[in-house]
Amino acid sequence: MNSIKFLTRSELQRLLVAAREHGIRDYCMILLAYRHGLRCAEICEMRCDQVDCDAQRILCVRRKGSVTNWQELVKDEVDAVTAWLPHRPFPDSQYMFVTCRGGPLNHSRFRRILKSIGMEAGVPPERAHPHALKHSIAVHMVEADIPVQLIQRRLGHRSIENTMVYLSIADSHVDRVVRNARQDGYIA
Repeated sequence: MNSIKFLTRSELQRLLVAAREHGIRDYCMILLAYRHGLRCAEICEMRCDQVDCDAQRILCVRRKGSVTNWQELVKDEVDAVTAWLPHRPFPDSQYMFVTCRGGPLNHSRFRRILKSIGMEAGVPPERAHPHALKHSIAVHMVEADIPVQLIQRRLGHRSIENTMVYLSIADSHVDRVVRNARQDGYIA
């Protein structure tokens, strides 16, 4: 049995709705963390200069030996960031998500926020944690038939082995894709 926890698409949608109702900062953090597969430290310590709304891109500064890369921001992400920026309590802080003292948001605070919003959204507590967001985007990309090499790049994995674990989580999906390929004549 796999120990990786991830949200279903339905749970994710409920989480995002609850986050939006909770406030623009929390919605923005959760949306960016999910869409870009960001770890807790990566979202909490994100600097404002990593996000370029005019160019519609975000610099995903990775930790733990992963690959930092620029990624596209889509309209709802740009909208969330631009809605949040005027409300930052310390507009001169270099950090996107700040504490009441202007420093980066504490990791444990982000975990508590996510857990609380997860409870509001009916997400099981074991899946309402920051790393589940990264696992969720990976599994959702596998389910969308995105090639594993592109998922690897999106998540900033140096090694394909780190990405391959998501194929084992979505075994039934992989089986369906292979079955469809056989039926369509791509595989003998």
